[in-house]
Amino acid sequence: GTNNIAVGPSALASNIVGNNNTAIGVSALAATTSSDNTAIGFQALQSNTTGINNIAVGSNALAANLIGSDNTALGANALAINIASNNT
Repeated sequence: GTNNIAVGPSALASNIVGNNNTAIGVSALAATTSSDNTAIGFQALQSNTTGINNIAVGSNALAANLIGSDNTALGANALAINIASNNT
């Protein structure tokens, strides 16, 4: 992918084709192959695979999200078990 930023062990570890992602923190966006996501914090958006346009700020924020898109989670454990779209 292009235009990605990854800071931290395993941040954006699985990304090959996703673009415009920002992952800061251990395992932030570790499983993603999609684009246009922002994850800041330990394991933020860790499980996301194909969800797009997500914002997660905080330890474990949106950690279980796999395919949900257009979510915003602010704070530790915010939407940590969310698997749907369009949540704040």
